[in-house]
Amino acid sequence: MSRRAAVIIIGSNSTRMLAADLDSQLSNPVRGREETRLFSGLDASFTLSIDAMTRTAQAAARLNLAAQAAGAREICLAATSAARDAGNTNVFAKLLRDATGLSLRILSGDEEAELSFLGAAAIPPQEGMIGVMDIGGGSTELVTGTAQGVLSSCSLQVGATRLHMMQAVDSLQDLGKARALVRDAIAALPRLRADHWVLVGGTGTTLMHILLKIPYGTLLPEDLFFRHGEAEEQLHHMAALPPGERKNIVGLPESRVDIMPTGLCILLELMAHLNICGISVTQRNNTDGFLYRLTRKKGVKKDLQA
Repeated sequence: MSRRAAVIIIGSNSTRMLAADLDSQLSNPVRGREETRLFSGLDASFTLSIDAMTRTAQAAARLNLAAQAAGAREICLAATSAARDAGNTNVFAKLLRDATGLSLRILSGDEEAELSFLGAAAIPPQEGMIGVMDIGGGSTELVTGTAQGVLSSCSLQVGATRLHMMQAVDSLQDLGKARALVRDAIAALPRLRADHWVLVGGTGTTLMHILLKIPYGTLLPEDLFFRHGEAEEQLHHMAALPPGERKNIVGLPESRVDIMPTGLCILLELMAHLNICGISVTQRNNTDGFLYRLTRKKGVKKDLQA
């Protein structure tokens, strides 16, 4: 019988949990997700607020209990951009340990990119050269490679929440300023090439709910596809609406009313920069990549913290 494990990854916007059997398909998966918006609690001095840390620690505790209920015998806790940027991560780690009994592991930008790639491209294995784009709250990861492994990766210091804090998109007039900031952030990015691209994370998932006109949270097929023009149309429609009216858009959750336009700004500027006409959206993410990586290692125990 395969070992059953779980990982909880604290992102800048949301905290996700995946429990699964540690086999090549990550069988019998159980997922959990809470909107925690940790990055919004990071001030100008790169200090996380007590409120944001406490809110996130409580969410992690609930997801830890859900992982245990799903049969996970070993559980790991990790965090990405917001915790990576913070100067008081030690305080956050203590709050998390008190709430969950788990030790916090900070993922580097390169490691975060690798895990997103593995989650999107390795289960099941994709053919050809694959590009994976993961738009988070604080950073965006881009990876290219094959089913055999990563060939190149980079972590960009621009994410949906970070961009919103720099330049909110509350009208059509704000679009040019926000997109110019993205262009500046990605100007030095090499012209990565791939046979096909896959988008990971909340921006892509939310966009597909909007395009399909179904309520957010409705179960989606594992892989969907959209074209550049469809995303561009949705961005302009959203930007033309006052933020208070965006909640009436079917598929857009209230928790993303403010950051969905900035997430789309990043997506569209990257698609233009990399000459991507269309991109697939996957429901898999870095939690899948984390557990999948464990299936290829010996000595799993050292990578899991009980």
